[in-house]
Amino acid sequence: MLDNGIIEPSNSPWASPVVIVKKSDGSSRFCIDYRRVNSITQKDVYPLPRIDDVIERLNGSQIFSKL
Repeated sequence: MLDNGIIEPSNSPWASPVVIVKKSDGSSRFCIDYRRVNSITQKDVYPLPRIDDVIERLNGSQIFSKL
């Protein structure tokens, strides 16, 4: 792919190593090691609400919409 111009080399500190791993059935799996990126990623300070809390807040509601 490099020779065909599909991809190009990168020395970015954000680049993550990619490997192709052979699965037990003979097919291939595309794997990316995101540990370096994960180590510098800020955690989300607003976690998703628990489903039981959402259901409790909707109790008694009469109008609903979805996006």
